Amino acid sequence: MHFKDNNQPIGIIIEVHGPVVVIDCNRLPPLKQALCTRFDHTLYLFEVHQHLDEKLVRAITLHGTAGLRRGMIVFDTGSPLHVPVSESCLGRLLNVFGEPLDGGPDLPQQNFRNIHANVTKRDIRRNVELRLKWLDLPEYVAFRVFLGGFYFV
Repeated sequence: MHFKDNNQPIGIIIEVHGPVVVIDCNRLPPLKQALCTRFDHTLYLFEVHQHLDEKLVRAITLHGTAGLRRGMIVFDTGSPLHVPVSESCLGRLLNVFGEPLDGGPDLPQQNFRNIHANVTKRDIRRNVELRLKWLDLPEYVAFRVFLGGFYFV
């Protein structure tokens, strides 16, 4: 997720309880919306979890909370949490924000997908096929071991 410096402030932090933050908002952001703040060149991301009333939201911090304090200005990212999806992601080690952890080059910021997106029937079918292949493997190994411990090809 990338923070745009031209975002308008949406509110301020009024409580910090571990990873849970209560934010007093000018306008109520939708649930699962990504909010952010900056402190000491560090970007902190939040996800709106609950509307407490017309102005207060409870959000979950997706980073460590060291450095967060009451009165910090919070910005709306304009979208829910999303990660890059493309062929260049295959075989890479990424964190939940789509940032590479394997020391490789940064990913091109072209195609993104909402982490709360609806699953398509095609995705479900592909997942079931992979699970069936995984379930067949132990049966095959167990069958070969059952035949007297000898491996017959």
